Amino acid sequence: GFETFKNCPTQDNLLKEAVPWFNPNKATPDFYHRCMGNVPQMVLPPRSGDGMARLFWDLNWGEYLEIPLTEPLDSSACYFFEMYAALESPQKYTAQTLGATFFKDPWTVQTTGLIGVDPQILDYQLNNATKPLQWEPIVGYVKPKGGERYLLIGSFNKLPPFLGFHYLFIDDVSLRKIKVDLGRDTTLCGRSSALLLNAETPGATSYRWQDGSTSPTFLVTKPGKYWVSATTQCKMVTDTIK
Repeated sequence: GFETFKNCPTQDNLLKEAVPWFNPNKATPDFYHRCMGNVPQMVLPPRSGDGMARLFWDLNWGEYLEIPLTEPLDSSACYFFEMYAALESPQKYTAQTLGATFFKDPWTVQTTGLIGVDPQILDYQLNNATKPLQWEPIVGYVKPKGGERYLLIGSFNKLPPFLGFHYLFIDDVSLRKIKVDLGRDTTLCGRSSALLLNAETPGATSYRWQDGSTSPTFLVTKPGKYWVSATTQCKMVTDTIK
């Protein structure tokens, strides 16, 4: 999200206040926070919390957001990426434009135009029929090479070929390792003891427990070994608990 800041932003073009986010090129992304009070640029509330970012795309002008990750990506793992975007003018949006990608080193360029790299995440959810000023999820899977430490969000495939004055808002960005963790082996005491196992996994399309049930949760009421497998588009993950 965009909750922390060095100083409350007082105008446009102040992404630098939204630490640890930073601007990788010479364009001017915006950071807005409710600490500003009522400002006309905040045409919708943040999806959560008090802050959000705004990007502007135009001819030879692409704004981006970059941030260091909390830890390097693991080449043996698969990750589920999610962020939320809201279009101010969907009729001006070029489909399959908004994306995200990851780098080992911070990416910086001395231009205001398109950053010419291939995105690892590209939106297939937004289009001209998207409702204006409504938060929509952008999701996808990331299989890293390993060691990536920075996330870059913006336009990678296309920019508007005209003076479109096209704005979009970004909030609630997350990257979660795909895994199942039922916890450590444990002992339950008392005749009425029970334990609810939760196998919810980011991006999972199905679950299967040792008895064939398919809910993301399982209520344990008697001793035994319990296991679950969760299937995603990226990989299958399993865990067992006694």
